Amino acid sequence: PYPMLMAAKRHLSDAEFGDLLRATVVIAFRYNVIGAQHTGEQERVYHAAAMRIYRGDAGALKQVLEALRSLYRGDDAFRTNFAEKSIQTTQSRNAKIVRYILCKLEKQQEGGIDFDPDAPAYTIEHVLPQSPDAGWDAFSDRDLEAFVYRIANMVMLETARNKANGNKPYTDKRVVLQQCAMRLTQKLANENAEWTPERLNSRQRQLANIATSVWRVAQLS
Repeated sequence: PYPMLMAAKRHLSDAEFGDLLRATVVIAFRYNVIGAQHTGEQERVYHAAAMRIYRGDAGALKQVLEALRSLYRGDDAFRTNFAEKSIQTTQSRNAKIVRYILCKLEKQQEGGIDFDPDAPAYTIEHVLPQSPDAGWDAFSDRDLEAFVYRIANMVMLETARNKANGNKPYTDKRVVLQQCAMRLTQKLANENAEWTPERLNSRQRQLANIATSVWRVAQLS
């Protein structure tokens, strides 16, 4: 989006440029991060928008956003994509994305903590462990691969608590999760007496509904 943003910086007011930046982040999150759409069309649309701004055909934020409408994943498509999304956190870039997602979702909770997603005080906890020991019979070997990196299986947890949690069964982990300062982490533990594929899928659908309101451009929805 950089050519478009550079053109917009020169032609839009500061307030409209700020709104365009925020909209571009939302579009990227819906289109690239969650939707995993091809970037070729995206680059073409951004380039066309840059040219429209440069020529004066899109001199206001509303016109620029209309030029980007084809890149904005609609609520239904985004909600469906999010409800099925897995992000493999063994890659550091992906781990940063998950921390960002959980930070934004946490802020949406009543009494949620506004924390720095890069802060070392918190780390990603996989409720179903990446290398589980005994006590996870609800998940088959195939389930382990399919579910461990689902967004709903991950929460933020104080680093010290995470180290103590390890690969323990959910009944043991649940007590630790309930003591976490994060509202979203507490909610998972309080609402789920057991952790199964069905409960995990249900939670991810709930998170998808929240995400649809968090990453949203009102003018395009």
